[in-house]
Amino acid sequence: MTRTTFYFVIGMLLLTDIVQGRYQKKLCAEKLRKEQALRS
Repeated sequence: MTRTTFYFVIGMLLLTDIVQGRYQKKLCAEKLRKEQALRS
């Protein structure tokens, strides 16, 4: 595996990790909002 390919793979993994983290936060926020709406 060439160095370029190695860095490309690492970059893609990091990007995926960041995107998934943001999406997870968004889902958690929506879930909290729904729960609070149901309680009130």
